[in-house]
Amino acid sequence: MRQASGLLASVPLRIATFNVLFGAWDSWAERRPLVARAIERTRADVLGLQEVFPSQLANLADVLGDLAYVPGPSGGAARGFDRSPALEVLKRAARLRLPRLSEMARALSERAAHGEHQPIAYRGDRLRPLASGAFWISSTPTHPGSKLPLALAAFLVHWVEFERLDGTEALLVFNAHFGHAPWHYTATQRTVTSQLQAVVDARAAAAGAASGQRRRSVFLIGDFNCLPSSPLVRGLLSPSGAGFTDAVRSARARVGPPVTFHWGRGATRLGLALDYVLARHAPGAQRAEVVDAHEGRRYPSDHHPLVVEF
Repeated sequence: MRQASGLLASVPLRIATFNVLFGAWDSWAERRPLVARAIERTRADVLGLQEVFPSQLANLADVLGDLAYVPGPSGGAARGFDRSPALEVLKRAARLRLPRLSEMARALSERAAHGEHQPIAYRGDRLRPLASGAFWISSTPTHPGSKLPLALAAFLVHWVEFERLDGTEALLVFNAHFGHAPWHYTATQRTVTSQLQAVVDARAAAAGAASGQRRRSVFLIGDFNCLPSSPLVRGLLSPSGAGFTDAVRSARARVGPPVTFHWGRGATRLGLALDYVLARHAPGAQRAEVVDAHEGRRYPSDHHPLVVEF
């Protein structure tokens, strides 16, 4: 038994993030096989998903394969006038595909009434979930559905604490989807830094002295909707802020396209690096990959999955 535990601990840990794109722009039913293929290629031990609407959550198991998942709460209702986001129209135009009006109306209605889920999937043969929770990006982060001033939708961070099945390591994984507005970057960074540390401290206290010798790695992953030069990312990486390391930039090897957001067309010239895997108190990042999974001109999402091996 000790030999099996040692082998388990020596296997690299793969942490991934993937914005799967809500169902209004390209049929979710048609994209599901491509999403499943992209997720399979990540070979993730932990995978954070973004833009999973309730109707997509209902059949999420179809695309996760052998991965189990913790669904987390929904973000909460969007503001009443957030019915036809201009950015989504721009994305659709870039893909040169006309929306199906019935699907668009249904998805926007879901967004307005419920918001998105940000499930965290995991390999049950390697990890065991111990606790989970969420906080919202607002001045009242423990209040479900709360928003920053002028924000059209609620944005949350869903977290799950895992332990390896051999008991040698604990992982705290925070899965985030942040808004586009630059004027919210600083407030977002401050909220995330304070709330994340509160969760880290609370979980360490709950574990007690018995786990004092066990490694406790912390990961912040997701679609941040901002560039590495933004105040949000800089604050999260600052030693005086959240103190994370950008695992993609620090990885010994990098594979795949240089961007994660590609407008649903695989574009690199006009693409953007919007997705992140940040790490703290974790083993060194060995390999980072942007997974370019597509079938001809059809892509599973307007984001590529991003996976880092530690």
